Amino acid sequence: MGSSEKVMECKSISLPNNLTINYAESGGYQEEIVVFLHGYADSWRSYERILKSFPGKYHCLAPDLRGHGDSSKPDCCYGIQDFVHDICLFQDALGIIKSTLIGHSMGSFIAQVFAATYPERVEKLVLISSSCRARGNPILAEIQDDIMNLQDPVEESFIEDFQSPSLPVPPAFMQSIIAESKKIPARIWKTVFQELVAIDNSDLLDRIKAKSLILWGARDAIFNKDDQNLLYSKIVNSKHIEYDAGHALHWEIPELVVGDISQFLY
Repeated sequence: MGSSEKVMECKSISLPNNLTINYAESGGYQEEIVVFLHGYADSWRSYERILKSFPGKYHCLAPDLRGHGDSSKPDCCYGIQDFVHDICLFQDALGIIKSTLIGHSMGSFIAQVFAATYPERVEKLVLISSSCRARGNPILAEIQDDIMNLQDPVEESFIEDFQSPSLPVPPAFMQSIIAESKKIPARIWKTVFQELVAIDNSDLLDRIKAKSLILWGARDAIFNKDDQNLLYSKIVNSKHIEYDAGHALHWEIPELVVGDISQFLY
């Protein structure tokens, strides 16, 4: 499978719930559609390193979730179901009936709920640095006070520490990640985090019917191997791959990640 030669285009679309969603688009324009859902405090640029080399036959769409990137930042409603509803409306607005979902971290929780709620709309599912739950996670509990004490403008030094990967990435890419995180007001960092740490999808994973791929890095400091084994056991039609990488493995080892996802989708 060849890599996409097309330049990513940034676009925006208005949804019926009065949100404007910014998104990046690349690749072919056949029926094979892949939607990328980024993690907490990220944007579509979280996927930039793999979008550049993703097989050109796939029509790739990477939205900024509400409150993130250049999408609308409403005063309220940042629960998992709100994000799921936005993605449903986003796909409806673009005429997408069925797609493959790829979600990283928080985006993987959104993808799980979407796949369990709308199984007829999910072709395949890829979960990157994921878990069944964030509730009770000791690492997230450790940083909760720091998040809740954030003020505008959120300090760049905090963002640098928060977004620091386990393996080196190109400095220009890292600067773009930091710049995107700086677009998020402190109130949204706090509100989304409060919703994130309450997530527990354990009881709905058996409703996921899509063929699923679980990708995890052994250096992940947030979700551990037990989390991966539980995911694998609960999602019936799934396989898993482990890497020597961290929580942001799609930044750190993009070529390997693209290769394995491409083989899974083929």
